[in-house]
Amino acid sequence: MLLGKEVSPENAAKFCREYGLNKFIKEFPQGYATILGEEGINLSGGQKQIIALARVLYKQPQLLILDEATSAMDRKTEKFSIDLISGLKQKMGILFISHRLETLKKYADTIYVLENGTITNSGNHQQLLKTPNFYSEYWGSINTD
Repeated sequence: MLLGKEVSPENAAKFCREYGLNKFIKEFPQGYATILGEEGINLSGGQKQIIALARVLYKQPQLLILDEATSAMDRKTEKFSIDLISGLKQKMGILFISHRLETLKKYADTIYVLENGTITNSGNHQQLLKTPNFYSEYWGSINTD
């Protein structure tokens, strides 16, 4: 997970417990000792994204920028990842870029709508639905029920 950096097993376990990643690691056949990649098990796209997120979190950034961070995840893995990210709101700033409006609806405090590189609207999900704009039109086109 840490790309060859020297980290004691105790520190790795502590980090994973702190961020709730121990549940994710326990899914591997040998837990923390599982070898990944060509010489070991292959990861799904979603698992790779969680490993990438863990690598960034280990560096303890002040600002976490996530661009389509859940795009390769199934619903279960996406929920795990978003719950993890939501728990970080008090520790760091988070910029979450996504086309999945359902995810933004559930978890974003403020949504900024970009059109051609310009912020055209902002607000929470309910506020953005109150007026005609790109967000409300897109939401309406994907939620016809």
